Amino acid sequence: MTNQEEILEMRNNEWMATLEKVEELRKLLIHIQSGEILFWINGEWHYKSNEYNFPKDHMTPHFILTSENLGNTDEENVENVILNILRLLDFYNTYINFHYDSGISFEDYLRKEEKNDISTILHDRTHDSLCYSYSFYVYSDRNVFNYTFSWSENGKGMHIVFDNSKYGYTNFYDLTMFLLEESDCIPDYQMYTQFCKKVREFQSYYYKTTSNTDGDLFTTYSEVESLNPENRENRFDSKKDSYLINRAVKIADIIDYFDMDIKISDKKLLEKYIDTDYLFTHFGYYEFFNNITVPEVQQIVMDTIENKLPEPFSIRKHTCRYDNRFDFVVKTDTDQTECVVEWNYLKECYRIKKGVETYTFFESYNSLIHHIIRVFINENKINKDKLVTDCTHLIKAIEKSSKMDIDLDHLIKSINDPKNIGHILYSDLPF
Repeated sequence: MTNQEEILEMRNNEWMATLEKVEELRKLLIHIQSGEILFWINGEWHYKSNEYNFPKDHMTPHFILTSENLGNTDEENVENVILNILRLLDFYNTYINFHYDSGISFEDYLRKEEKNDISTILHDRTHDSLCYSYSFYVYSDRNVFNYTFSWSENGKGMHIVFDNSKYGYTNFYDLTMFLLEESDCIPDYQMYTQFCKKVREFQSYYYKTTSNTDGDLFTTYSEVESLNPENRENRFDSKKDSYLINRAVKIADIIDYFDMDIKISDKKLLEKYIDTDYLFTHFGYYEFFNNITVPEVQQIVMDTIENKLPEPFSIRKHTCRYDNRFDFVVKTDTDQTECVVEWNYLKECYRIKKGVETYTFFESYNSLIHHIIRVFINENKINKDKLVTDCTHLIKAIEKSSKMDIDLDHLIKSINDPKNIGHILYSDLPF
């Protein structure tokens, strides 16, 4: 592997620095008299004695500690040294992501940005300053998540113990992101919700130990979407590789699940549904990793209750008041089909009934018009010019019903252009 390939691979390690074989490393640090310890950003390390040479094709270590760097390490300070090695790995991660391309060396980066060298950092009393801890333990018959998080009063760095053989180090935000990412791998809904709620329990405790006592609690799109029984069944069905997400989640279920303090006088409002797409367009889009918080979910709930946001189309298409109507007939040599189009422009609800068939629903006038063209244009011996004329009248009726200054001439021109018909035939499927 080339050095550049190594750098690109390291930049994929997002959430934390890790250190493997910690128990072995602890013993080595106490007894090392000579040689070097080579470290890699993926948590691996290797002791190299003065007489040993690595093969030529080995991956270049990301930094090296000598017995001179380590100085006198004993039982009393070895935990400080191990944690500081993790800090150096974390510094190296930052260096790789933000400073490597500048040409500055890692050692010079430490001197410039951290105002320290490797030897000084190694002997900081960092572990001794850890004064808070949280045991994160979630289990089921098939899975166990067992971590211990520790941090100091300033709350800047999080020491993570996975077990006696693996440690980690990162900041609070990245630790939260790591946990949320871990939740995606849980195959059981009961354990999944237990895990997600444990993350927020940990966050709450952490905030109480810092000056940020009102910090936001995180959730995920999957957690909110899974409150819909259809999504939940699909999400945790091991036999399904993919599924179509139902954007509708009932407000009553959200309030109950997140224990939201919302006073609602009209209980009928609890039966409304939020559209989970708004979680992204209103909040997740503006956050670096597209994350959302519980207060943001609550805001979408309140805006839906107060009719500032519409319910999902899958819900409102059945409850909408269709206060506009347009009738037209499609004739062939042998028969004719009466069609009824109804809509509510402000609610963005459109539907068409073809003969005795049931209604087909659409969320936009574009999809509606394209559907009509697609359904009838290839009928045998149909008057295509009349069909286009009927669609033109329908578009003008929609334009007039909007009671707004809208111009749909572009849509009229598109259906009158033969070049566009081919595109229309294979787009805009109905809901």
